[in-house]
Amino acid sequence: MVLVSVLTFNIIENYCLPFFANVKILRFFCLFLCKIFNRLQNISHNLDTRYIDIEKLTDKIMLGTYPNVSTSEIDTLAAETAASLSTQHPDYARLAARICASNNHKITNPSFSYSIKKLYGNGKGFINPQIAKIVEKRGAEIDCHIVHSRDMEMTYFGFKTLERSYLLKTDDGTMVERPQYMLMRVALGIHCCHEDNANNMTEEEENEKLQAAFETYDMMSRGQFTHASPTLFHAGTTHPQLSSCFLVQMSDDSINGIYDTLKRCAVISKVSSYGYTFSYIFTGSSLIFEHDENPNRLQEG
Repeated sequence: MVLVSVLTFNIIENYCLPFFANVKILRFFCLFLCKIFNRLQNISHNLDTRYIDIEKLTDKIMLGTYPNVSTSEIDTLAAETAASLSTQHPDYARLAARICASNNHKITNPSFSYSIKKLYGNGKGFINPQIAKIVEKRGAEIDCHIVHSRDMEMTYFGFKTLERSYLLKTDDGTMVERPQYMLMRVALGIHCCHEDNANNMTEEEENEKLQAAFETYDMMSRGQFTHASPTLFHAGTTHPQLSSCFLVQMSDDSINGIYDTLKRCAVISKVSSYGYTFSYIFTGSSLIFEHDENPNRLQEG
């Protein structure tokens, strides 16, 4: 049974009792408090308990609660409260990330293959058909390689960044992916998504590519390396554009050449970044011998 601090008793007495004339409701509130404490304690393993005060954190969370507060709102409040204490010790930020990951696991399916099937949507979604096919065929094997506990080792800022921009959702905004699902999707997209041999891959080739994908997933999942944003965004989807940047050379030192290059850059900018070289354009100090004059063109900086 959790030992409730003096501060929490003061919260109950000063803020809650006016609302809770009914003893049963007050008892429910106290049980709710115990539930928060126990949950925080359960996910605080391997954190430095000399500096992480779960009881103090519970008190601060209870200050922000109100009657009929939802579970998701409590999770958000708990994560933000823990993150605000990270200036006292960085383990509070790790605890905040674990709260977010725990909530993510509650609202998503525990099966990677099921999540891919949902995102594929019988060909109407944005999962690449090749990925959907191999997951349908080898889903149980792929599911066994997912290590869900590694989501608990992320930082708060890292998890919130993935949640906001990288993890795939349905059209109505429902979260489907977990961080580990994203990494597996990326690994499968890199190794198993190739148009040239999509329909004639032998079983031996499929096994080889799948093992390579598992190795890539494991290394990314352990934090040994990561890929750039375009790869994390697009790998395994119907738009597998994985490059971070394109280098474009000026087509020609002419009006047509310059503006053709600008058009190519504009098209590339829709999906990625670009860099380009001005090697083909004369500088301001160059002579054009046909005219015997200095061109008023690219100025040296």
